[in-house]
Amino acid sequence: MKVRFIIALAVVIATASTLGIISWVFLSTPGMQQVTAEMYANQGSTSTATSSNHPVTRTLYLFNAELDQVNKTKVGFTGDVYSLKTIVANKGDKVVINFFNTEPTADERHSFTLPEYSINRIVNGGDHATISFVANKSGIFEYHCIFHPPEMRGQLIVLQGQGQEANQGQQ
Repeated sequence: MKVRFIIALAVVIATASTLGIISWVFLSTPGMQQVTAEMYANQGSTSTATSSNHPVTRTLYLFNAELDQVNKTKVGFTGDVYSLKTIVANKGDKVVINFFNTEPTADERHSFTLPEYSINRIVNGGDHATISFVANKSGIFEYHCIFHPPEMRGQLIVLQGQGQEANQGQQ
């Protein structure tokens, strides 16, 4: 059942990647997502927000990935990274993160931890979780994996947003 789900997910992601919607590659090997260091560095991986007069729901898909050109013995860490290193939203937006742990075994856990929003969701290998919150504080906030803190991290950037400033004067 999980293999069929992963294959179906790979087809959706490959299609989205071809269309330029997703800036990382999901390889065809079931259960294994890998991002090459070159693609990760060259294309980056960022969600973007545009100004809006009203808060919107921003739905994102986040995967763990492994940089395949990292010499784990030499550098001293695993090469695990998030597929998105930057998430951008406007203040007031609802952020929905669908976090997939693509590791092949349940004991290979990852987390999405965002201390400023009191979020710490642990996901076993082969499983997923949906994380929802309202971006009610503007600023730059770090998210990370509690199991791979040196390398598995990213930033949530919450913009004040033109729509928010315009609405504040009308209230």
